[in-house]
Amino acid sequence: MRRIVIYLFGVIAALGGLYAIFMSIRIVGNRMACQTEERLKIEDSFGNTFEVEDTICSTLATDEAVSVYASTAAPKGASVFSGWRNKRTLIFHYGPERWDSPPLSITRPSPSTILISIPQVSEIIDQNRKWANISVDYDIGKVDYPVPLK
Repeated sequence: MRRIVIYLFGVIAALGGLYAIFMSIRIVGNRMACQTEERLKIEDSFGNTFEVEDTICSTLATDEAVSVYASTAAPKGASVFSGWRNKRTLIFHYGPERWDSPPLSITRPSPSTILISIPQVSEIIDQNRKWANISVDYDIGKVDYPVPLK
């Protein structure tokens, strides 16, 4: 009986080890399958920074997405730790229409408004209308695969 328990414990430990190795390879493979590149960085006159990143994932098929992040600058004379509070926030996430699609533009028509303009996108994944008490407006020419309203 004791021999069977030791044998079962060994089998379970071996299977657990194989599972851990498999999951490690899978996690590393997924991380290496996606590449993110900063495409554009804009600093406006109000101290805000907008970053546009392009992420391409190649697993079984190629998937591309563009993310727009916004962050505020730390006020002058602020402590070193104040930067932790000013983390960047995702305000727009979309799938580009093609790999050579024209880039988007970010403007500030007024101090209380951000305008993001792009002629065409494949799909809109995430779209925020407000950030840091500032209205975010969008001028999107065409959406190839619009998501129906719920």
